[in-house]
Amino acid sequence: MALLAQTSDSPQWDALRRNRLVGAVINAKTPALDAQSFWDGQGQSGIEPWLAERMGAPREFLIRVNNMFDYWAGRTKVPGLLIGRDGYLFGPPMLTDWCLRRDPGLSAEMAIGLKRAQQKLESLGKTFVYVMSPNKAAIYPEYAPGYCKPSTTPRFHDRFAEELTRNGVNFVNAHALLDAEPKTPIMFGKYGGHWNDIGQFYTVRALLALLEAKGGRAIGQLELRDVRTDRKPRWDEADAGALLNLPYELAAESPHARFGIAARGKPINAIFIGSSFMWGPMRLLSEQGLIGNARLYYYFNSTYRYTGTSEQQVHVPNVVREDFGKALLDVDYVILESNDEWLESPHVTNFIKAVDSL
Repeated sequence: MALLAQTSDSPQWDALRRNRLVGAVINAKTPALDAQSFWDGQGQSGIEPWLAERMGAPREFLIRVNNMFDYWAGRTKVPGLLIGRDGYLFGPPMLTDWCLRRDPGLSAEMAIGLKRAQQKLESLGKTFVYVMSPNKAAIYPEYAPGYCKPSTTPRFHDRFAEELTRNGVNFVNAHALLDAEPKTPIMFGKYGGHWNDIGQFYTVRALLALLEAKGGRAIGQLELRDVRTDRKPRWDEADAGALLNLPYELAAESPHARFGIAARGKPINAIFIGSSFMWGPMRLLSEQGLIGNARLYYYFNSTYRYTGTSEQQVHVPNVVREDFGKALLDVDYVILESNDEWLESPHVTNFIKAVDSL
């Protein structure tokens, strides 16, 4: 019946056609059904993924039930997720950074490159700040899986922070900020892969203070006015849990904050370059009316333009480097971000190269 429903446009079959699984899908091509494909086996091998993709709700139900039994047993087949203590979800890079203490050996080289970029941007009249966003496992190591036993070896984050300080780079160390604050209300969703607005608050507040100090004008002081807790996660607070594709929604207690601005100045015209951890801070800044003309270069690839509280993708990938020099003419601030779990992401070196070529 599910397969027959795919051939009909009638609304009465919608319940069978609908597939609401979360995550990336590799679309299966329609298999060739000719003599050649039959004899060489390609037709038969292509039928299974093609049929599975069109099984709709019945197949989805079976997948979700199977995932539920896995989750109850403390495991998951989702490649990008690991289950920690008390059901906390982590991505493999988070645990690799915190547990294995990677050493890519680039701390001095990257710090020197960022210092060079900062000086070049300052010569063009732009204020530069680098933000090191936090790794969930480093902020809440008590919820990491039992097999995660960090050594005494310093993290790349620690060595890099020392090099940034030594070279005089303007930077915000979100890990240090969050680690110094009370762990409640929680700053990462239990079932989320990203920080929530509580964690973002401390970082954005420090970022604004540094931008004001280095830029020489008032922007606004972010204030935390109120925090309420419910079991209705928002934005990225349960994005990892959604990837488990269970028959029910995972929902833990989630804090939701209300913010305000003291000593309000002018909104900033800025270019942001960063990972998915940059979405939240930009949303916060935008909702508080602190962003004027702004662009986000997502991994220094796709470009998003911000106007007020809206966002719009205005460029296709691979043209960011061409757009970067032109966009600099209209901004006063450049904010670069990378996450603790992968501070040496290629978008950092690509940014440095782009500034070097100006």
